[in-house]
Amino acid sequence: RVTRTMEEQQQRRLPEPAAEERNAERRLPKLDERMFRRIDKFVGGDREWREFKFDVEVAVQTVHPDLATVLKNIHRSDLGLMKSSGEYEKIKQPSKELYEILCILTGDQAKSIVRGVESQCGLTAWGILHGTYARQTLARTIRTYRAAINPNQVSHAGEIITAITKWETCVKEAEAED
Repeated sequence: RVTRTMEEQQQRRLPEPAAEERNAERRLPKLDERMFRRIDKFVGGDREWREFKFDVEVAVQTVHPDLATVLKNIHRSDLGLMKSSGEYEKIKQPSKELYEILCILTGDQAKSIVRGVESQCGLTAWGILHGTYARQTLARTIRTYRAAINPNQVSHAGEIITAITKWETCVKEAEAED
């Protein structure tokens, strides 16, 4: 009788699965603009885009790893397919929050691109920004490969570590273009 009573109490304490999912959704942290205050405003430019992209992805990663993964792979993934498969539902709210952040962090031409997304979907805006500023031209590809194959020479021993780090970055960029 005592064990049955204990089992009944434990069963009452266990939340139902649907309630657990709702609580998990509520516990997702919000993308707060305060996390992005140290990121410089992006107004356009290919080089500036790389810095801006990195900074935003790192800030998003700290709060919402699922959204950060999608941001990092936006050039490879099809947003329409993601929406139809149901994967989009768990990042729908953070995507709207990302849109608000992008409105704050962009200016000039970049802001007009973000403003042009009528659905106010942050992933869509991010994808358009990525497509606009991370274009892969033949000249850029050649420059990237040249920097990886023929690194800059170093004149002082103290510059070796910095030069190796820059070279490794160039190699990673060249590999990413494949």
